[in-house]
Amino acid sequence: MLATPVFLVLFPIAVAGVLLVVRNSRARRVIVGVSTVTIAAGSIVLAVQHLDGVNVYAFSGRSVDFAILSIDATIALSIILTGIRNKKYMVGCLAFVWMAIICWLNLGPARAIRIANPLYVDRFSVIMALIIGIVGGAVCVYSIGYMRTFAAQSSDVLDRSRIFFATGFVFLAAMFGVVFSNDLNWLCCSWQVATMCTFLLISYTQTPGAITNAFRQLTVSLLGGVALVIAVVYIGINLHTLELSKFLLTYLPGTTVALPALLLAFAGMTQTAQMPFHGWLLHSTEAPTPISALLQSSTIVMAGAFLLIRISPVLGGSPSIGWNIAGLTVQLVGGLTFLVCSVMAIGQSNISRMLTCSTIATMGLITVCAAIGKAEILWSAIFLVIFHAVAKPLLFLCVGAVERHMVLCGIDGMDVLFAATPSLNRFMSLGMGAMLLAPFLLFTKWVALSRLAATYDALLVLILLAGGAAASLLWIKLLARTTAVSRNPTTLDVSVSRVELFAIAFFSTLTLGVVVSLPFVSIEVVVPYLAQVYGIVWRALPTDNLLIAAAMTVPLVVIFVGNLQSRGALKCDLLFGAESVALITESRGDDEKQVERPDLGLVPYLPQARLSAIGTTVSVIMLVCGLDAAVRLAVGVI
Repeated sequence: MLATPVFLVLFPIAVAGVLLVVRNSRARRVIVGVSTVTIAAGSIVLAVQHLDGVNVYAFSGRSVDFAILSIDATIALSIILTGIRNKKYMVGCLAFVWMAIICWLNLGPARAIRIANPLYVDRFSVIMALIIGIVGGAVCVYSIGYMRTFAAQSSDVLDRSRIFFATGFVFLAAMFGVVFSNDLNWLCCSWQVATMCTFLLISYTQTPGAITNAFRQLTVSLLGGVALVIAVVYIGINLHTLELSKFLLTYLPGTTVALPALLLAFAGMTQTAQMPFHGWLLHSTEAPTPISALLQSSTIVMAGAFLLIRISPVLGGSPSIGWNIAGLTVQLVGGLTFLVCSVMAIGQSNISRMLTCSTIATMGLITVCAAIGKAEILWSAIFLVIFHAVAKPLLFLCVGAVERHMVLCGIDGMDVLFAATPSLNRFMSLGMGAMLLAPFLLFTKWVALSRLAATYDALLVLILLAGGAAASLLWIKLLARTTAVSRNPTTLDVSVSRVELFAIAFFSTLTLGVVVSLPFVSIEVVVPYLAQVYGIVWRALPTDNLLIAAAMTVPLVVIFVGNLQSRGALKCDLLFGAESVALITESRGDDEKQVERPDLGLVPYLPQARLSAIGTTVSVIMLVCGLDAAVRLAVGVI
């Protein structure tokens, strides 16, 4: 069974090498299509082989270790040179620090530490592998049609499709490396490869804005990478292991692992764009849409969520005092991010940025659930990951098609979708309905909040309730837009390629399939995984509650069928809909004019810059205080 995880790491790298040399676009499309099907099939085979429990693999040797170190050094050197060439010296300094620590660890203390099982595959690894292989692969297939049209429409942008697809496949390989690595050195290497791929994708267009955004992401990710490697050094020297599974088992509640746990969580929070690191993901939306879909559904953001969930046992409170400083700090930062970004999403007028704010908020909720470190709440975190992975790319792909074919990027014009492009509109409504009605928003968050209310901090519960209300309002607003009919319907010629429609239909089917299969996934996969992690026999929810959650498929189908065509639709004023704008008088000097404000005038009361500044300031204070306390615990001062 070792062959399958090794294949999933090495095969995408081989495909990337082939794509770099193939110049014929038709051949490239065939290679991408066949390869993604192969990777998805490999993920399914892995699931069949490893759903019975934990499998560890002894796959090591000095030659492998030196190969990993060589990759580390190559990436660091390329970052340093790129930083110097673009006068981004902070990036170069961080890469140098990261490389120096890695080299010192591998050439010094790590040589005396035996790593018995560098590869590790359990049920959670299987879930993540399915997300990477199926969701990531489907986004690559969608990109075939999108990038061809993008190149034709963007004459001022050099067509770099070869690099785009090659980077995408290396990205998938790096993600498989992250979820299979038990050796912390291998994890660091995969983490940095994923970081570099993110940088290359965000800077795809090579415009000054894209390069600035890419370096913003690289700086944040390198901060997380340095924190990650410092945590690895601490674990190696003080706990005498470099295996993640052993580190989680050697947990001494409350004190010994507070510092490395917080540093690992810090790395996870940089990739999930938690405050104060949220800016890089918001700015990444300026890249082509498939990049946003890939980053937020199955790659870099999910790498952060994976690490947070994986280390959840060392973030949970001890039986004696009920909390530890690492978990408490991460809970507060995650809760603050969930609340602030949910509110910020409502005030966004650009739909891509709105979806991205929603992603950051969801990652905040996942962060909170992981930091509490209890089995019943971690159950919710895992299902949030699953539903986000299938529903969010569906929305991004629909939005990408709308933006490109209709030159429409704001929510103000979405009331024309019903008449102009009913097929895209119904898929988009299905995705929004899934975010609102399905377990993603309603059921899973209800479970998380009810469990929190029963046992944990009241302030955190209030923050999460407020954030949940804001998130619900957001999806109601968007759903109202897509089901509204303009009083002055616009006739547009919108033609979406078959490949794009196929990918969008695939994600719609996948979303419905995940909702229907929730009871099975919970009983057969998630609950056994949590029982293995926490060493308890635990039942998440009664079967009838799980069946009720699965029955939410019905309203989703109703939304989809009800949006089939606009003939005979009632044209009326809808709350948050097409006609629900407020006329506000604005004065400039002696001139007064009436302007339309969408969303019943909510936007003026949700200043994005001020909300972001408040969240950034408070989260920085939390992190500094948490790190200070963790360091004091580590050196025995308190």
